[in-house]
Amino acid sequence: MHVPLSSETMTRLQKEALRRGLDPEELARQLIEERLSDSQAAQDVKRTLDLLDQWDREDLTDDPEELERRRQDFEEFKAGINASHSSDRKIYP
Repeated sequence: MHVPLSSETMTRLQKEALRRGLDPEELARQLIEERLSDSQAAQDVKRTLDLLDQWDREDLTDDPEELERRRQDFEEFKAGINASHSSDRKIYP
């Protein structure tokens, strides 16, 4: 594969490759791979956030009894974490 670069981009690539102690071709390969993996990571993050949003929508309620039950569950959770934590510092004040 051949990717045409402007002379300015080629100069920047060569300078950065020299700074890193790499061949320009190797640096270009690394940069492309990093960018592609970042893109995949961004997609994974978006899918995860979308799923969490979906779960939030599914759990929405304005039922006072359910809200109180959830509050009590959270208070019990906090107390359990604080009691089993290995230091004297409270994680949940």
